Amino acid sequence: MRIRLQTQIVNYVLLSSVVLGIALGVYLWAGPIIEKNQARNTINNLEIALSELAKEIENVALLETISSYSINFNGRVEVKENKIILAIETPIEYYTTIIDRIPINYVDVGGCYVNNTVSKNDDIFVELCGDSSLLVKANYTTIFINDTMNNKTLSLPIGNYKDIIIKNYVFDIINRIDDVVFIWKSGLGYGESPICIIDARSYKSGNTIVIEYTLSCRPVLDLRTHKCLWIKIVPSGTVGKISTGETIFRISYNSKRIVIPNSTVCSYLEEKLVGVSVI
Repeated sequence: MRIRLQTQIVNYVLLSSVVLGIALGVYLWAGPIIEKNQARNTINNLEIALSELAKEIENVALLETISSYSINFNGRVEVKENKIILAIETPIEYYTTIIDRIPINYVDVGGCYVNNTVSKNDDIFVELCGDSSLLVKANYTTIFINDTMNNKTLSLPIGNYKDIIIKNYVFDIINRIDDVVFIWKSGLGYGESPICIIDARSYKSGNTIVIEYTLSCRPVLDLRTHKCLWIKIVPSGTVGKISTGETIFRISYNSKRIVIPNSTVCSYLEEKLVGVSVI
């Protein structure tokens, strides 16, 4: 079992990324320079530590082992199905962006927020997510998906679905009376890109700013074999706490399975379950 302390982290993770061609701005409200620098250091250290936690979860899954990792912070943390949510309060506003999600340890490729509802009454293909290479239509018996970039199609009996992987998107599908809704969950990773990724968002709470981080894992495609690997976080033991110092994450490999996925890019999918608890 290994325990990595935050003070041992030496790699610096860039906070700024380019999201769909938009540079993420970083600015601080007017205030004492010491307060600004303290808040900046706290945020930097926490984001580095979270990036190391994401790597540790990935290592535990790949090596099929157990481990521990500790982070020092004041805030709240909760382990949910396939995600860890951690929040802190700060007297300064750190991020400004026109989109809701700030990528921390990866480069964002964008989500799906338009054209994700498909009527069963129209016998025409819809450009799902506004993507001209991803065409979808539905009727009262079948959902038709045409991924023209990969030259693959899917025909699914009408119903509800989880973890549909098409092109570079991951969806759940909700079947309603007269339409179906594609609920975007994450993007698809490729090659050596991070499997477990971290998003941040900030919002006001009284006189302070809350920064909320979400650590989740996504499927990653091996372009040579067309195999996809998806590490999934499973709550285990104590799943939440208010932290006023050190929080230890217990990470343990659980199990794996090979499935034939509903996908236009993955020939098969290996799922690895990792249990996470907090102390």
